[in-house]
Amino acid sequence: MAGENIKRIYPIRGTATPGRAVQLLDTGEITNLPLRAIGPQYNSQKRLVSSSSGNTLYYPRALKVDDNRILYVWNQVSSTYYVYASVVTIDANENFVATTPVLITSGSGAAYAVQHMADMGNGKAALLLSTMLIILQVNADNTITVGTGVGISAGQGWGTHSIIAIDSNTVMAAYTGTNGNGIAQLFTVTGVTITAGTPITHSTSTATSYTALVQLDATRVFISYYDNNAYRFKVFTVNAAARTFTQGADFLKSTTGLGRCAATKTATDRVLVVITNSANSASAFLFKITGSTVSIVQDTTTFSTSVTFMHHDLITLAEQGKAVCAWQNGTNGATMYVTTISLGLDSFTVDTPNGTNVGAIESYQWVDLLLMDGANVDNQRYILIPAGGNAVMGKYGYRTGKLLGYLENAQGSVVLKGRVKGLSNLEVGRRYGADAQTGQINTVAGYKLGVAISDTELLIPDYLID
Repeated sequence: MAGENIKRIYPIRGTATPGRAVQLLDTGEITNLPLRAIGPQYNSQKRLVSSSSGNTLYYPRALKVDDNRILYVWNQVSSTYYVYASVVTIDANENFVATTPVLITSGSGAAYAVQHMADMGNGKAALLLSTMLIILQVNADNTITVGTGVGISAGQGWGTHSIIAIDSNTVMAAYTGTNGNGIAQLFTVTGVTITAGTPITHSTSTATSYTALVQLDATRVFISYYDNNAYRFKVFTVNAAARTFTQGADFLKSTTGLGRCAATKTATDRVLVVITNSANSASAFLFKITGSTVSIVQDTTTFSTSVTFMHHDLITLAEQGKAVCAWQNGTNGATMYVTTISLGLDSFTVDTPNGTNVGAIESYQWVDLLLMDGANVDNQRYILIPAGGNAVMGKYGYRTGKLLGYLENAQGSVVLKGRVKGLSNLEVGRRYGADAQTGQINTVAGYKLGVAISDTELLIPDYLID
């Protein structure tokens, strides 16, 4: 009968807000809109931060402060290299709202180029410039406390250095030394004060560059680096308290290319590495680490052969069994491309070998990828950040959802069909729907629900799910 009320109580996953339309997940749970969909989704580009001087924003790096804030650091380059930072809040509409840029430091030449940044937790970042390490602390009021920089004996190339946090008090940096050797160094951090360990030469080649570090566990770090038309991979075993480490044997992979390299941990003792072969292709490798020994479990897999592959980054979405790789196609006036990579324990498949175009970028000199959500999140968010000041929000869903009905209360009672009571200011006879993003009841475009039968009641005439 038309006025019959059909209700059911469902378990809630995450947040389900009474007084709104909700979705049913493939797990049998309910949650708020928007609807979940399997696979990657990308917003249009939005402004992340604007230049404080009108100069182009180069060499962006970012890290997560909390679920809705990131720390964004970049160079503005004229005759002087300026290093700026801003705290960016992600609002309910997934816009980026940045604080006024703070000048961290400046100096002449590429000695002040931003290289990499390590997340030490609780809003603390270890910022690695070409020849300096600085600690930044993001405070609750979005101010940034800046520590005193500590110099490193490094060369001044772009994108050649890497840094990771070993724990909340220790970071490891790997960089190209002034003579081209490969150097690694541990640092202890107390507040924003740095105590440096002794630099250790891990490669005596005078052409060491494009280093990537990946933490395997509390005491082991995987390193990949380029060495004059060859890539080398090995493991450091770290003694954080003593600020020292030992080295495993090199695994050599000869190849000709530009040398740029990105790496991510995909599972216990597994690391995926993506390298630049030449100006228009890229290859990926999957490594297994046993103790301090590196072996390869999936050899050269070439992708991105029809677009120019440059300045890339790589992250893992462990919840979905996926990695994400983003890169720059072209030089000035470039575009940004992205693909997901399906992961097995000892295998992988590149889902879209030549990538998906997610928009033009204003500048060049690398793309940064930032993971915003960890495990147990239906739609993991990640941010693609090219040079220039814009960014793209990406999401990867592993649950599907369908519009279910109207949530009456916090106990999970959903009106599937019939009368919805307790509303206000409805116009009798008018059709009402649910906002596609929030589930709020309105008369604008969205998902159709039903017709108002009084100023406080809405009739859902039939089930929304077949």
